[in-house]
Amino acid sequence: MNKAKGPFDRIMIGLGIALLAVMSGCVGSMDKDYGDAASKK
Repeated sequence: MNKAKGPFDRIMIGLGIALLAVMSGCVGSMDKDYGDAASKK
């Protein structure tokens, strides 16, 4: 295994997980905001 490839792959996997967490967090907060707006109508 390449020394350069190992850390790079690990960084990409970490970024992918972080991006996934951020995306799911944004969707969750958006759902909450829409729910609040709908209940206030």
